[in-house]
Amino acid sequence: VYMYIQKRITKRLQQFEEQLPDALDIIKRVLQAGQPINQAFKEVGDEMPDPIGIEFKKTFNLLNFGYDMRLAILQMVDRTPTISMLAFSSAVILQKETGGNLTENLDKVSRVLRARFKLARKIRTLSAEARLSSWILVLSPFALYILTMFLNPDHAKLLITDPRGIKAISIGIISLSLGALWIRKIINVRV
Repeated sequence: VYMYIQKRITKRLQQFEEQLPDALDIIKRVLQAGQPINQAFKEVGDEMPDPIGIEFKKTFNLLNFGYDMRLAILQMVDRTPTISMLAFSSAVILQKETGGNLTENLDKVSRVLRARFKLARKIRTLSAEARLSSWILVLSPFALYILTMFLNPDHAKLLITDPRGIKAISIGIISLSLGALWIRKIINVRV
């Protein structure tokens, strides 16, 4: 259950991050039209699908109830703790406290986020061969054992019944696990 929930959380946060550049473009257009940032949050909440639409709608509701902009955005960051959201919140809070051109800052953040996603996709494409190789290396001992069971069942049983075979299987599983973790560490490049 824990792994399922973590997978759902990760998927939701990834969807949120992928939708954020489009949401920033909507905010930028609303601000260029002369509307306040509260209205920009409402537009994003109305126009964008889940999960980003709901989060911006919640923030808009908090701002309508009289919440401070800083607190409302920090609560949004707590609900969606991603690097992209931290960049957005920093731009908005910084503009609110020191002034400046929020439209220009959001445009820059949007371009950086899009470039980051493009780089992540490129890295994923380039590492696809290594991921396939790791699956082949991890699954080949099991496939070889199943093949041995069909070709020579006595030889395969000897691996399970003999103490030396069990010791060899134990060492093999430990080595296989370490190798899989090592390959995974090499393949996973964080952007």
